[in-house]
Amino acid sequence: MARRKKHLLQLVGIGLVSLVLTPGVRADTGIPYASRTKSFSGYGSAVHGDIRTVGMAGASVGLADTFIAGTYNPAGLAMGLDNADANFASQTVHDSAVQNYASPTETGNAGACMSVYPWGVSLGYVTPYNEGMTYAPANGPERGVELAVHIREMHLGVARVFAENKFSLGADLIVGRSYALVNPLSSPDTGGSATSYAVGTTAGALYQLPGRLLLGLSLSL
Repeated sequence: MARRKKHLLQLVGIGLVSLVLTPGVRADTGIPYASRTKSFSGYGSAVHGDIRTVGMAGASVGLADTFIAGTYNPAGLAMGLDNADANFASQTVHDSAVQNYASPTETGNAGACMSVYPWGVSLGYVTPYNEGMTYAPANGPERGVELAVHIREMHLGVARVFAENKFSLGADLIVGRSYALVNPLSSPDTGGSATSYAVGTTAGALYQLPGRLLLGLSLSL
């Protein structure tokens, strides 16, 4: 009976707000394709994640009950998750606003999470961004330049319920690695690559309202 009630409480979730703070990036004018001809946001219309998250169109801040949803709002690891979850997912997206339609972007994730009352924990590997193709600039090498950017992240999340299971707090530690490649195909020896690392976090909260509603709040740095 208790498990059935828990499932009913998960039927409806409200994602209140998700705030992302990202430092500005200045394009290197030495790269042939220094600025895009179309605007692009990392939070575009294509949803990346597991099957459940994609099926919900990414609306998982208020109903975070899988590993990948826990990266959006880790508070769900203690309140929304039912026992345990493990998944592996990959996505292929053709988005001509990012690069040539024939060169799709590919992302993926693999991880697991577990709820051991009153705690919830998760551990996983996420590739949230991957872009790369050969560009043919007007004033450049005849064979073009291969440009690529890849991001890889390790996630460690933890959450706990309070107030007679009506309130949950969680945090997700993120260790990220980015890789950028510039490779002129006519003279590969003149190309180069760069790798950088960063640490960030996502903090989240969930509150159970009357009427089987969940109110979610998420803040990513």
